[in-house]
Amino acid sequence: MQEVSQTIDEFRATRREMSAQNFGGLVKDLAWEGDPETVFLVYDDAFYIEKLDDGRFLLTIENQGWITGDPDDLTLEDLEARLFDWAQPEDAAPAP
Repeated sequence: MQEVSQTIDEFRATRREMSAQNFGGLVKDLAWEGDPETVFLVYDDAFYIEKLDDGRFLLTIENQGWITGDPDDLTLEDLEARLFDWAQPEDAAPAP
């Protein structure tokens, strides 16, 4: 598995915006080939949060998904913390 930043702040500092198509090329996954419109926030060159057309953000991990805003009032920072925790090795401490 990809090595993950040591702290949540380091993880957030790796964030860059790119098309899903470019992300697919980065991780060698053809799932997003031909999809230049979908935009991802990419962390550690391996993990992403989708940027929706309406300005909200979507995080999908396995069979669960979270979106910023209503009804749970989640923020991008909340999604980043969930993604960071999920990306950590089993013995790592959760994000503060």
